[in-house]
Amino acid sequence: LFAAKAVDMMGQDGFVVLLEGRAQTVNYVKSPHRFTLMLSDDTLIGKRRAAQRVMAEAVKTINADATDEQIASGLESVLDEISKDVVV
Repeated sequence: LFAAKAVDMMGQDGFVVLLEGRAQTVNYVKSPHRFTLMLSDDTLIGKRRAAQRVMAEAVKTINADATDEQIASGLESVLDEISKDVVV
């Protein structure tokens, strides 16, 4: 409901608001101008989320001045750790 209230307030102030997000969020915003983007490959959502998880953990251990090799090693370490949660 926060997003719906925020969009409504900005609209009342004369702004044109474009809200992007998950269906569960944008479904609360009433608008005659609604459209839905469709992905050609549903697995992209999961791949995006996996990449977010890896990066969120990696930035905790990789310094800003790290070399390419250190970054690759850090990412591999995080991926190894996260993949332990995967059940095949």
